[in-house]
Amino acid sequence: MSKRILFCTGVFPPAIGGPGKITEELAAALTDLGHECEVLTFGNDDRVSRPYGVRRISFAIPQPFRLCSALAMTLWRAWSHDAIYSLDTYSSGFAAAIASRLLGKPLIQRVSGDSVWESAFNAGVTDDDIATFQNRPHDVRTKLLVWRRNFILKTARRIVTDSEFIKNFLQTIGIGASKVTVIRNPVAIQSPVEFDREAFKQRYSLKQNV
Repeated sequence: MSKRILFCTGVFPPAIGGPGKITEELAAALTDLGHECEVLTFGNDDRVSRPYGVRRISFAIPQPFRLCSALAMTLWRAWSHDAIYSLDTYSSGFAAAIASRLLGKPLIQRVSGDSVWESAFNAGVTDDDIATFQNRPHDVRTKLLVWRRNFILKTARRIVTDSEFIKNFLQTIGIGASKVTVIRNPVAIQSPVEFDREAFKQRYSLKQNV
């Protein structure tokens, strides 16, 4: 039985990023299987033809109006879909979780890290590793980000991650193991090619063994 699936991601081509690449390929694969997919994201239209619809929210809209636009758009599009697949725990994931709760749509949440720790680390607030950071005292802003992250994760009916490390991490912040599925990232197998070791060394002026 075919399903209507709404993908919510903060990153999508032409923007570069793992969530965007995963969304692009997964939506195409599910469409080929007969499901009806749509992507809701941020940024400008790249005018690339795809077998599924893509709706974008412009970065030109200032915050907090952009978040309000994301929430309104997510509610509108989720209304006509059977499930929501979110690929981040930032603004896009937050809007997806709210829509899931208000509309009763199942949320599948992909997690590949901790958005709270990433935000703090990138802002220079902490240099702790992801595990140590969780037990530190936090300022008001960080506490709000923790609440947002936990709200999204607790709303999700199923959480997908790419490693046992993240699955174990999620358990330390109160997410049950039975709710988490580990699906490792695929690796493209390349066809073997002929390699001329001596020609390579000569080309790059290498003297040691290659």
